[in-house]
Amino acid sequence: MIQYLRSVAVNDFRVHLNNIIQNQANHPGIALQSFTEMRTVFNKRDADLEDVLRSAVAYGTLLYATRMRSITGIDITLDGFEEQPDGSVLLTRTEYKCGSQRNVSKEVFVRLAPGKSLDRCTLVLLAEYFAGCSSKLPNQPFALGFRSIQGAGRTNQAKLPQSRFIALLHAAAIACGLPGGLSGEKKLHLLRMICENQLLKAGVSSKDREDFIGWDTSVQNRHYYTITKQRALESNA
Repeated sequence: MIQYLRSVAVNDFRVHLNNIIQNQANHPGIALQSFTEMRTVFNKRDADLEDVLRSAVAYGTLLYATRMRSITGIDITLDGFEEQPDGSVLLTRTEYKCGSQRNVSKEVFVRLAPGKSLDRCTLVLLAEYFAGCSSKLPNQPFALGFRSIQGAGRTNQAKLPQSRFIALLHAAAIACGLPGGLSGEKKLHLLRMICENQLLKAGVSSKDREDFIGWDTSVQNRHYYTITKQRALESNA
């Protein structure tokens, strides 16, 4: 689905969206909110639609490469990306749920290394979005330009771009042969599951997976921030 969103031409995607909208009855598993988002995207000018597609690709690849929660991905700011001497990138994010612990507000670090396949490399897909944005890249690059709503909490604020990303994934899923779109309630959670499966297949240890995902809570030390950052830089994951 991510590769489809990366490669589809703007005009072809617009035609695809219109076909889905005109045939809603053929896609009973898709919520009305997603059709509304598809109409909004359909009506965007070409440059803005290209930005939306690139943003969806970058956001999606970040979720399946880091297993972060979708709301965390929307919260990420540009200064959270720090290039390393070896060409990798250290990503710093704030997690509000780590394993079974909620509202812990903990900094989590993950090192993104260059991939073997350039067309699937997370760093390449991120760079394509950051460099190709038709207007000034916002500080929250995955908030899709939605403005802050006064009085809205971070969860409610995140629902707007989340709904748009879900609509785009529905469209991509249909293009890839799934007429009902994505199934289940946690549509974006699918990308996190892919990451977990990849870590398991690669033989990454339980401890390294916890560090990578940000669940580690065993280090109680005033130098905790420095320790976890160093672990991320040295991790085999």
